[in-house]
Amino acid sequence: MKEFTEQFFDLVLNLDSSWKVDDVKGDYKLKEVEIKISYIGTKAVCPQSHYLYSIYDHAPQRRWRHLDLLDYKTYLVCNLPRIKNTQGKVVTIIPPWGSKSARYTHQFEVRAIDILQATQNQTKTAELLNCSFNQVNRILHRSVERGLERRPKNPIFSNLSIDEKSFKRNHKYVTVLSSPNSGVVIDLCEGRTKKATKELLSSVITEENRGKVETISVDMWRAYLESINDILPNTKVVHDRFHLVKYLNEAIDKVRRREVKDHEELKETTY
Repeated sequence: MKEFTEQFFDLVLNLDSSWKVDDVKGDYKLKEVEIKISYIGTKAVCPQSHYLYSIYDHAPQRRWRHLDLLDYKTYLVCNLPRIKNTQGKVVTIIPPWGSKSARYTHQFEVRAIDILQATQNQTKTAELLNCSFNQVNRILHRSVERGLERRPKNPIFSNLSIDEKSFKRNHKYVTVLSSPNSGVVIDLCEGRTKKATKELLSSVITEENRGKVETISVDMWRAYLESINDILPNTKVVHDRFHLVKYLNEAIDKVRRREVKDHEELKETTY
């Protein structure tokens, strides 16, 4: 039965022939499961040079949080092998289930990101994953860093959109620069001042690519319009329908408020 359990987890974890599940232990009081994994190969690939070297020794034991098993916190436990390269440097190899420095597996990280996208709340995500807020916060920041590293270094945009978003009970704002074609946020900055907006546009769009921006959708906030005029003077400005209707409704309401003072029949009416 024990051998079957180890083989089962070999398959579930999708380990190659160099890795083997040695033992599975459960702690019913802590509601935790530990899956002990060992490296049974004689050689391993150096994560820096990608050359194959013989196993030199093993690093101290580490634990990675994995997806829960029947509501039990599940951990992968392993003494990662180390190799000694031609420069005489001892290097720890990277396991297939996660990075050597992280405290959670790739699958746990993916699940956390999926739940973050669904809840849009770090505290709720931590509760659902039965982990700490700090763990969720680290996963969030690591995900953003990886995404920024994969982004093109000198992108060309033909259409852009600038909008504001309030946070902290509407007392603070961020300016969001996005692509209206893909709906992807390109970058953002704190505040909605002319200085902040100009810095945002300058950091994203290089001088040689500014003439290639054909349109930019924006509301009628003066700081945005002045920033566009300075950085993208040849770009056609487009005002979106949402803000046009919003300003029109506000103007109609101002007229109504003024007229109701002189016309008795308009009192207690909305429009």
